[in-house]
Amino acid sequence: MENNSIPLQQGGVIREILSTPFIKDIIRESLKGKEANAVRPVVKTFIWEDPEFILSLFTMIPYMLNLFTTMLDQTGREFNEKFSPGLISDYMGSIIHNIDKETIRACASTYALLIKKIWEGSPELRSTVVNIVIESVPESLAQGINFATHALNTSYKKDPQIFNSFFSKMVKAIDGKEFKEATQTIACAVMDQKLPLLPWVWQLLKRRFWKQRRLASK
Repeated sequence: MENNSIPLQQGGVIREILSTPFIKDIIRESLKGKEANAVRPVVKTFIWEDPEFILSLFTMIPYMLNLFTTMLDQTGREFNEKFSPGLISDYMGSIIHNIDKETIRACASTYALLIKKIWEGSPELRSTVVNIVIESVPESLAQGINFATHALNTSYKKDPQIFNSFFSKMVKAIDGKEFKEATQTIACAVMDQKLPLLPWVWQLLKRRFWKQRRLASK
């Protein structure tokens, strides 16, 4: 039998869908017309009607994550190459404005509890996750830190008080005991490295000193 299907690499079916304005309008209106909470009863029915099926879907999570990560990577590449920063920022602003922040907070709390239960109940999983983190995370984390430090410096120049307010709210919500233990662990690991700590501390102290002097002179 002759195979007339278009290879996935060429975008076959997706290209046909995206070239049809009518279908795109249906998809957009269908997604925009749904309230977030309306999906909860559907999820409950989907899970409890056939628990074995939904659990079997969890075995597909690695493949789904790989697919989703690849999609995000390629989307970022296309945006970087072919879209202006102004256009991207306008779209991102519109997206962020329409996100239900309460639902995100509730989802984060729910999954934090779920992950904690799984983490504490599976030593094998802990070992696997730690190995993956050690092998793949450092370089990505460094790139994230570079981006974050640039963003922090830019924000501070625009509003010097923004981080005082941010950290004040964050510190009130932190578990002091866990934070102390974790920071001491990280500090010990950092101090084992050959980093220019003394020059960094000296610059920090000088910056702090002059900041206090400026505040006292006002």
